Amino acid sequence: MVQADSLINKPKQKLIIISGPTAVGKTDVSLNLAQEINSEIISADSMQIYKKLDIGTGKITAAQMRGIRHWLIDIKNPNEEYSVGEFVSDCKQAIEKIASSGKIPIVVGGTGLYINALINGYNLCTVPKSEELREKLKIRAEQEGVVSLYEELIRIDSAAAKKIMPNDLKRIIRALEIFYVSGKTKSENESFVTESEYDYLFFILEKEREKLYEDINNRVAAMFTNGLVEEVKSLIEYKNCQSMQAIGYKEIVSAIENNEPVEKALFAVQQNSRHYAKRQITYFKGIRANKLFIKSNEYGEILIKTKQFISDVSNIVQ
Repeated sequence: MVQADSLINKPKQKLIIISGPTAVGKTDVSLNLAQEINSEIISADSMQIYKKLDIGTGKITAAQMRGIRHWLIDIKNPNEEYSVGEFVSDCKQAIEKIASSGKIPIVVGGTGLYINALINGYNLCTVPKSEELREKLKIRAEQEGVVSLYEELIRIDSAAAKKIMPNDLKRIIRALEIFYVSGKTKSENESFVTESEYDYLFFILEKEREKLYEDINNRVAAMFTNGLVEEVKSLIEYKNCQSMQAIGYKEIVSAIENNEPVEKALFAVQQNSRHYAKRQITYFKGIRANKLFIKSNEYGEILIKTKQFISDVSNIVQ
């Protein structure tokens, strides 16, 4: 018979999280760390879940994986939707499978909403969908612009709006739907646990702002050189799907439909990517979690902290 005390004192599953803004260097750090501690990587990127969206999402290739297994990449078709709740469920399953082999999972990605949901364990509200309301909101977005719906959400639920990108039509519509269907805001419908179910070490990688923006510009330019425009053209049938609202795809679709030069799209993607990075930085600063901000080029320090965390030598994050 299992004693109650043994259940209460059961240690939490250890988890390493590596996040930060786009182009900060998450992939290299995660690969080096996974090799060092013999681990596997779970992607926390809301766009890398989609098949065929490779270049524009900066998706790691099989050749670049160094033989390390990666989870939650290429799990959805471009015309399919994927929610935060689904991510949490899929991520937890991946964590359990990796842990069952005696490894400590490494969650890597820049989608703060995913990471926040995973470690803070909030219960996503179960307010039912209203296809009729969704269609009306989509029509309004087409007529008035997404910004109009976002401004409405700010008035209704500013706390929820702060966690949603201004161009994320899918989540804006869902937040408004929750309010109009239930009479309560999305924030009111969500509940939070007081303590994470995981014993986690949360690295948020940093880079000097000027260097970060330079790397973003160079990364985007390389994407165009490596065939991003052709990739978008091959996916044009999905242009109205959520997947194609990602930065790098929507700008090129707009350029194609308006017969504008690709160079204009390049500058737009660079600018929007820099703005996105700035929003990511702001989000991670405000996230309610134990976290450790560290320069992405300080891998030695990251490794030391990780080994201390694994061996329980000291408290890593205060």
